[in-house]
Amino acid sequence: PGGTSIPGNGYLVFTEYDHFGSAFALSEHGDAVYLSAGSGGALSVPAYREQQDFGGQDRDVTFGRHLRSDGIADFPTMVSPTMGAVNAGPQVGPVVIEEIMYHPPTNGNEYVVIRNTSGATVPLYDPANPSNTWKVSGIDFVFPAGVQLTGFDSLLLVRDTTSAAQFRGEYAVPPSVEIYTYAGALDNDTDTVVLK
Repeated sequence: PGGTSIPGNGYLVFTEYDHFGSAFALSEHGDAVYLSAGSGGALSVPAYREQQDFGGQDRDVTFGRHLRSDGIADFPTMVSPTMGAVNAGPQVGPVVIEEIMYHPPTNGNEYVVIRNTSGATVPLYDPANPSNTWKVSGIDFVFPAGVQLTGFDSLLLVRDTTSAAQFRGEYAVPPSVEIYTYAGALDNDTDTVVLK
């Protein structure tokens, strides 16, 4: 509405039902939000526009702006909702990408290490819909049905230029660590790996 302002270091919160009724909602499958200075669809001069895209998310979980140590702003899942207050900080884990070997030496092996940082077993699938398994983009890997990662354990995703048994022997990987192979390949210059 006209005359709306936000105090310095303050917040303005819009909620679906209080401000938009049933005419507006954000998709749980991902969406985008835009903040523009202007009137009637026309940008003001000087123009101001801020945009944030986000992916799918569970209910009652929020994303929030987080400034990384390199000065770049990300929009990760937050530890808890903080509507109208300072963000609680990014949610890390319990399952994380622990290590990436994207440019191995000649005759070496490309791999990604996935680790469970909690003490609880985490299913790498939706328990309510077991055929909906986790994925790792960047290497185009989809976890098989039923895979679980026990507390504080890791698993390896190895490029299929070598077999799991060969990789295990070459790097002395204990039998307790699961190894899966993938057909994709990481770029040796720059790439993005996302655990979904």
